[in-house]
Amino acid sequence: MSIKELRELESQLEQCKGYQITKKMELLSVSTTIFYGNANELLKAINTLSQPTAILLFSVENREELKVSLKNVIRLFHNYIASVKSLIDHTRLCVRKEYGTKDFWNEYNSKIGEIFKDSPISNFIQQLRNYILHKQASIIYVSESQSSIALDVLINKKIICSSGMWNNQSRKFMSSIEGDIKLIDIVNDYTTLVANFYKWFNERQLEIHKKEFGEMIQLRDKLRAEYQEAL
Repeated sequence: MSIKELRELESQLEQCKGYQITKKMELLSVSTTIFYGNANELLKAINTLSQPTAILLFSVENREELKVSLKNVIRLFHNYIASVKSLIDHTRLCVRKEYGTKDFWNEYNSKIGEIFKDSPISNFIQQLRNYILHKQASIIYVSESQSSIALDVLINKKIICSSGMWNNQSRKFMSSIEGDIKLIDIVNDYTTLVANFYKWFNERQLEIHKKEFGEMIQLRDKLRAEYQEAL
């Protein structure tokens, strides 16, 4: 195959529907990577404070190190909570552009409602994001664990409950927890919700565009084979 024919095959691949959809989904994957990256870094920092040796940070000589560790957790939680809304907005924009007049737009909104709309933890996380970004981030503290020789990283419920910004679902979530809120629990629970949604979303993309992706793979494999032969 000539260079000209190879270029034409490349152009054919880039113009096929499956390739264009893949590129759009890759843009969205940047937002999911940011979200999961923030979640993993935050959980790692929390888990470090949950190790038995972390109890030593409560000693007088280690108090400065404890302050630094706590500020780092607050920073990472700020990043995590900010990426929540970014991911929501970027996903909605991507789906609206691709499916705004198609059946999947309604299916997508229905799934959002099923997983997130009436979920107490989802409502709480999204309103907590507003609280932290627009009021204050210093609502997190560490305390000696009641169940193990370690530290718990907690959200001060008394501070955040004093705000009148919470909806019924968020208040329901807060009232369901005795005492202050363990940060690791809400991060794990909400991240699991997000993971479940994107598992469904990615599976549906493969189902909806099975034909288009199949055509793209055929063109891609043909192009690779032609390049290898040319070499």
